[in-house]
Amino acid sequence: EWTACVPWAFLDRVARKRRAGVWQCYAPGQGEAEAAEEAEEDDLAPTKVEGLSELTSRPASLLPLDEASPTPPTAVLGGFNMHRTKGIDPAGDTDNKLRALGKKGGRVLDVCTGLGYTACAAARRAGVREVVTIELDPAMVELQRANPWSRQLFDDPKITRLLGDATEVLPALPEGYFDAAVHDPPANAMSGELYSLEVYRALRRLLRPGGVLFHYVGDPASKASGRLFKGVLQRLREAGFDAKTTPAAYGITAVAR
Repeated sequence: EWTACVPWAFLDRVARKRRAGVWQCYAPGQGEAEAAEEAEEDDLAPTKVEGLSELTSRPASLLPLDEASPTPPTAVLGGFNMHRTKGIDPAGDTDNKLRALGKKGGRVLDVCTGLGYTACAAARRAGVREVVTIELDPAMVELQRANPWSRQLFDDPKITRLLGDATEVLPALPEGYFDAAVHDPPANAMSGELYSLEVYRALRRLLRPGGVLFHYVGDPASKASGRLFKGVLQRLREAGFDAKTTPAAYGITAVAR
């Protein structure tokens, strides 16, 4: 076991900035503490975990949710939280999505990695041999690397990370390769192409008959998402799935015919 001692000056500097978010600090080794205390705007100074996506021109950052317990943070992309946060934390949100798959093991596809909580939790499931996860944005990969709860993404040999546009990556993957899939795109306003019939057909091609897809959509009780659910259900059925709403997970569970 080891303990990282962060100089008080670092913590004081972060508090004085009064900017909510996740911060990272350089933890000085023996003999460096004095220099670190004197550091101002150099490589030793604390920095907020945030950036600007070159692909989308949207800001991206980590957002802590509970100061009293070690709850995984969520990511904020273009003003949208990437996880449910009302009455549930990202870990519970992830559990609900995987529970919608039932006890499917084998190979799991995760579309839109985000912070990687779904891919990591899927890899820990009994019977899962492989997880393939697709992320579009290098800015999100930088958030993953800065987030301790995402470390398994880079350490677990079960997990294969693919960087690219899902609309281009999905057709390149082998037909019938996966037993289950989680499709967790950003809001429809940000990525409408990921809610298209073409993408649903690509997902159906990748799943074995009887394979299960969970598609996160949003709160089925909200007016906007309610309209979206109807169209998604119709397109999934047209793509070759038997689909039904899964309200507890804010999405749709579909079985490949």
